[in-house]
Amino acid sequence: YGSVPPHIMQWIVYVGMMMFFLLPIQELRDVQGDKVMGRKTIPIMLGEDVTRIAIPIVCTVMPIFMYYVFHFSATPLLPSYGFPIDHLYVLVMTLWLWLLAYRVYVYRTKQQDHNSYLLLSWWYVAILAGTIVLGG
Repeated sequence: YGSVPPHIMQWIVYVGMMMFFLLPIQELRDVQGDKVMGRKTIPIMLGEDVTRIAIPIVCTVMPIFMYYVFHFSATPLLPSYGFPIDHLYVLVMTLWLWLLAYRVYVYRTKQQDHNSYLLLSWWYVAILAGTIVLGG
C-alpha cells in the first residue's frame, strides 16, 4: 500500500481516459435497441456518424499523447532494455488502435460492431498484460 508512484498514476490516467473515450464502441452494437429502451448513450446523444468519426480521432491522438508522456516524462513507465522493446510495444498498441479506428469507421453492421468491441476488449487485455510484463 502507500503512495502510488507517478509513472503508475500516469498509466492509470491514460488507460482510464482511453476506456472512457472508447467504450462507446460497445454501444454501437445496438443503437436501435437502446433508442427503444430510452437509453441516452453517446451514439444516440451525439449521433452514430459523429461517434464513428470521434473514435478514430481518439485512436489517433491518444497514442501520440501516450508516447510523449511515457517517453519524455521524468518518470517513464517502461524501463529501457537497450533494445527498444518499449517502443515496439507502443507501436503494436498504436497499430492495434488504428485497426480498431478503421473498423469502427468502415464496418457498420451489428455483427461487425460486436467484432470491433471484441478487438477493443483484447486491446485492453494486451495493455494490462504489457504493463505487467514490461513494467515489472
